[in-house]
Amino acid sequence: MTRYHWIVVFGAAVLEDGQPSGVLKRRIEGGYSAWRRLDNARFILSGAAADHRPSEASVMRDTLLAKGVPAEAMILDETSRDTFASALATWRLLKDRADVRRVWVCTSAFHTPRCRLLIRMQGFRTGQVHVPRAATREWQPRYLYWTLREVPALPWDGFLMLLELARRHIARPRRDRRSQPRRGSRSKRS
Repeated sequence: MTRYHWIVVFGAAVLEDGQPSGVLKRRIEGGYSAWRRLDNARFILSGAAADHRPSEASVMRDTLLAKGVPAEAMILDETSRDTFASALATWRLLKDRADVRRVWVCTSAFHTPRCRLLIRMQGFRTGQVHVPRAATREWQPRYLYWTLREVPALPWDGFLMLLELARRHIARPRRDRRSQPRRGSRSKRS
């Protein structure tokens, strides 16, 4: 069976004219470069619509189609409005697949640690896709703002993920929980 590298491109703003913002363009370019480099790579494009604009995911799809990526190599998540929702959607889309080799996080550098943590907490092996930064100086103050914003966001989303994992464990049928050995437990001898 072929096992795939899944590149999760986290969304960013879409401009009023329906074009990707500079941040989104760089994320798309980073994902495309990784797709060309990796054998058997597929995409999850994540991001909802805002303010009567096309969804971030559909803008990414259209851009990648224009670059020659086949439609069957992309899955769209057009419901996620934030990082946490994108991580949950990734799990829902990949949890029952046996073809997942690694999940590659494709986002801005300041955002990568939180995204990787959330994906890794759900049991996937993760990697990081290089996304170039903007070259202009005007980007620097905004970059500092977004980096500082991650300081409370990372532990908060980590805590929310722990609650989600506990909810999944409790929601699982009891029979499934008993069939899995507890960590550190020894088997009983008769």
